[in-house]
Amino acid sequence: MIAPTSYISGKQKLKRSPKKKKDSDEAYSTYLPEGDYDMFNDGKINVLTKKVSMLEKAKAKAEVELKAVKKDNAELKKAANNHAEIIDQLTDDLEEQNKVIDRIT
Repeated sequence: MIAPTSYISGKQKLKRSPKKKKDSDEAYSTYLPEGDYDMFNDGKINVLTKKVSMLEKAKAKAEVELKAVKKDNAELKKAANNHAEIIDQLTDDLEEQNKVIDRIT
């Protein structure tokens, strides 16, 4: 609820009043004896716990897959570098052979 507090040059300044606590909020928490539980909140907690568990399992699975992909990536990079070295070597050999052919002809 908003209550006016004063008028300043024709404009109204508004101040929020504090929220009131409901009697049922305090009373409900006091009516639960020890050993009893709040079935509504426990149900929500169980659902959230299951979701967290599923997310943790998915995260663990994704981490394992990530490690496998990183390993494959490293192997492919190594193979690509080896192929590049072989191509460079063959190119150098081809240039030398062209020079020899040019000398002969």
